Amino acid sequence: SPTTLDKIAAQGRKRKKRTSIEVGVKGALESHFLKCPKPSAHEITGLADSLQLEKEVVRVVWFCNRRQ
Repeated sequence: SPTTLDKIAAQGRKRKKRTSIEVGVKGALESHFLKCPKPSAHEITGLADSLQLEKEVVRVVWFCNRRQ
């Protein structure tokens, strides 16, 4: 059975809500990916700003996962 310490540790590890990407935004990301599958940090920042997404969402959730 879990100890009190295990229960406290589990409380601190809450996962972030899964990011859902709207259809129009997904199309824009797909189009950019086809032109440039490995964008620079500057390009990712610009793309994230224009799509109103967090930079990490664009970098990790889209480009890193999409290349796999």
